[in-house]
Amino acid sequence: MTLRIERREAPEVGGATTGAVAEFAAAELEHGNAVGGVLGLTSADGLLAVIPVGLLDPAGREPTPADAVMPIASCSKTFLALVALQEREAGRLDFDAPISEYLPWFTPETVGGPITVHHCMTHTAGLPWGRAFTGEAVHNAVVTARDDGPFMVGPLAYSNDGFCLVGLALERITGTRIDRLLEERLLEPLGMATSTAALTPERRLSCAPGYVSAYDDRPAQATHPLVPAPWVNGTTADGSISASAADFCAFVRLLLREGAGDDGPVVSPASFDALRAPHVRIPSDSLGAFAADTSHGYALFSGTLDGAPVSWHPGRLAGYSALYMLDPGAGLGVVWLANGESNADRIVRYALQAVRAERAGSPPPSPLPPTATSACDLASGRFVLGAGGGPAPSTHDARGPDAHGELQLAVVAGRPFLVAGQTRLPLVPSTFITDGYLIDAPGWDRFVLRLDRDAAGEVAELLHGPRRWVRDDLGPGPAAALPDEAAAFPGDYRSYNPFWPSVRVFPRLGELWVLLDSWGTEERLEPLGGGRYRVGPPPSGSSAAFDTLIEGKATRLVIDHQPYFRYDLP
Repeated sequence: MTLRIERREAPEVGGATTGAVAEFAAAELEHGNAVGGVLGLTSADGLLAVIPVGLLDPAGREPTPADAVMPIASCSKTFLALVALQEREAGRLDFDAPISEYLPWFTPETVGGPITVHHCMTHTAGLPWGRAFTGEAVHNAVVTARDDGPFMVGPLAYSNDGFCLVGLALERITGTRIDRLLEERLLEPLGMATSTAALTPERRLSCAPGYVSAYDDRPAQATHPLVPAPWVNGTTADGSISASAADFCAFVRLLLREGAGDDGPVVSPASFDALRAPHVRIPSDSLGAFAADTSHGYALFSGTLDGAPVSWHPGRLAGYSALYMLDPGAGLGVVWLANGESNADRIVRYALQAVRAERAGSPPPSPLPPTATSACDLASGRFVLGAGGGPAPSTHDARGPDAHGELQLAVVAGRPFLVAGQTRLPLVPSTFITDGYLIDAPGWDRFVLRLDRDAAGEVAELLHGPRRWVRDDLGPGPAAALPDEAAAFPGDYRSYNPFWPSVRVFPRLGELWVLLDSWGTEERLEPLGGGRYRVGPPPSGSSAAFDTLIEGKATRLVIDHQPYFRYDLP
C-alpha cells in the first residue's frame, strides 16, 4: 500500500522534525490495520504542530485532514479520574469508601474486603474486563453483582467496568449525566471545541471513519483487507470521548502543567500527585506497559522510556486507536489518533524523540528499529507433535498446521521463519503477544504461534491453538484428554458485539481455552462448576458459561454477560 503524506508544519517545530515524524508514522501504518492518523505535538505553553498522516479511507481517495475527529476510547479514563478527584476535594466522594455507598444496588460478593472507589480506578476491584457493549453501565453492573463473583479485591485485573461504576457514582453525586459532567468540567474549560463525551449516531457523522480487518474471527494482520468498523454508541465513563489531535493536546497541556488550567487549577497539587502516584505496579507483558518500571495511578500509566520519566494512557475502540504520552521533565507531550489498529506506542515514542532532538539542536533521530528476533532466540532444533498436541497430521491440507507432525524454526537474513515440510513461512512478531508470531497462510492465520520457553530461556514448545509441538530432545510430554463434561463446548461463537464479534473455544492439553480478540489473546477457562468458567487465572473477574446443548454441542456462550452463538463456517 502506498500512502500519501500531508505535512502541515507549525512554526514552533521545524520541517525536518515534522517530516521525519510523518514518514515514520506512515511506515508504521503499513504494519497495522489503519491507513491514516493524526499526530499532535505540544509543550506546556502551547500547540507545537499537528501532523496528519496517510489516508482517510483504504481506497486512497482522500488524505487524512489535520482536524480529523476520532474516539480516544480508554484515554477518556484520565478525564474521569480528574473529575473524580475534583469531587474528592469537594468532600463529596471518598476514594476509600465502598462504591456501594454511592450505588446501593451494587453489592457483589468479594474476597479481600469491599470494592472501593480507589479499587475501581486502579484496576484492583477484581471486576470483569467489561466486554458487554450495551452503551450503558447500569444493567451490566446489576447483573455482574447479582450473578458473578466472588471477586478478588486487591490484585491487578484490568476492568473497564470499574470506571463505569465511578461514572455512575459521579452522576448520582452531582445530578449530572457523566458525558455532560466531563464536558462541563474539562472539555469546555480547556477549549476543546470539537470534542464531546458521548458517542452517538450524530457524532458518528463528525468522526473520521474507522476500519477493521475483514477477518474478524482470527488475529488481525497487516495484510488483511480493511472494512468499515461498526460504530459504538454509548456514554459510559470508561471511554466515550472523541476529539481532534489539537483538542487532545489541550488536555495533555493540562497534565504537563500538573492540573493547572489557563484560568486556575483544575485540581490541587495534592490531587495531581494522587493521579500519577504509583498505586499499582504493572507487569511488563500487561496491557499499557510501554516503558520500564511501569506503574498505574488513577487512569495514568507512568514509567521510564529512553531514560526519561514519562506518563501515558492508550485507547482502543472498534476501528480506532489512540495514545497520549507526556515527558514532564522536557515539558513535551504527544498525542496520536488513528482510523484503525496501529503501532501507537512506536509512533508516539519516535515523535517524542524527534522533538527532544530538535530542542537539543540535533537532527531527527534514526527510525526505531523493527522488532528484532535473533538466531539464538529461535534456532533451537526440531519440534515434533507432542502428546495431546491437537489433531493428527492430515493429508487433506498440505499447507495448514494439521498437515505437519514436525516443524523447525529458522532465521534467514535476520528474519524469522517457520519451516513446515518444504514450505518456509515468514513469522511476523505480534504487537500484543510476547513471544508470539503471526503467519499469513491458510490455517496458520487462525491463531498466534506462541513460543513457550524453558527455565534456560530456550524454546521448548510451539503452541498454535489446540496444537502443540515439543522440541525433539524433550519427548512428547504428558497426554491429557478433555473431560467429558467439556466436550460439548469447543467451537466458534459469534455476537453482534462491535469490539469482540467472535471467539473461538478450543482444547489444549486437556483444558478449555478461548481465543478472545483480534489481538490474539488466549485465556484458559478455569472450571467453576455447572458449565461456568473463569476466563483467565485469578484474580480475573471475567466469567464464561455455556448452555443450550443441542445434539451434543453447546449453542450459546456468555462471556461477561455478552451472549455469543455457535456458528459453523466452511
